[in-house]
Amino acid sequence: MRRIVLILALILFLAQSGFSQGAPLFKKGDMIAGAKVALGAVYGASFGLVADFEYGFQNDFLNVGDKPATLGFGGSFGYSSYTDDYSYGSWTYTNIILTVAAYYHVDVFKSDKLDTYLKAGLGFNFGGVSYSGPYGGLYSDPSVGFMTLESGLGARYYVSDKLSVAGEIGTGMGLLRIGVDYRL
Repeated sequence: MRRIVLILALILFLAQSGFSQGAPLFKKGDMIAGAKVALGAVYGASFGLVADFEYGFQNDFLNVGDKPATLGFGGSFGYSSYTDDYSYGSWTYTNIILTVAAYYHVDVFKSDKLDTYLKAGLGFNFGGVSYSGPYGGLYSDPSVGFMTLESGLGARYYVSDKLSVAGEIGTGMGLLRIGVDYRL
């Protein structure tokens, strides 16, 4: 986990060397799809998988001084599963999370390679529990459902015009989410 944080910090540091005064990387009309691995505190599991989508909705949304900002909206699908083994059997927990989110992109570093943003989302966990063991008739397989909140501070470092390495630190589907995003 410490290595991942150091790699993300190194990417941010290297991106600062390429400042430009151009338009923000993420703007109105942009569509981005991505896949990430969620690490730490993934609703009981140690990791999960996330697929997400974002659409650029409005440019110059609450600009911060001379730094342009863009508002985006999107959604994500997350999955995690884990098993607890006991002497009398095992319990398997599955989480399927659907989330809608708002993204606030601010061109903090004015870099032509780095897109930084804040994220806030609301979702629902369609969870389930199943038992496997000798006492199968005694236990039911309940489903679980509850509202979820998601927040994050994220960055995308573009390695090409379309492809970026992405990372988010926050709450919700994991404490750290890392992966790739693709501009459609």
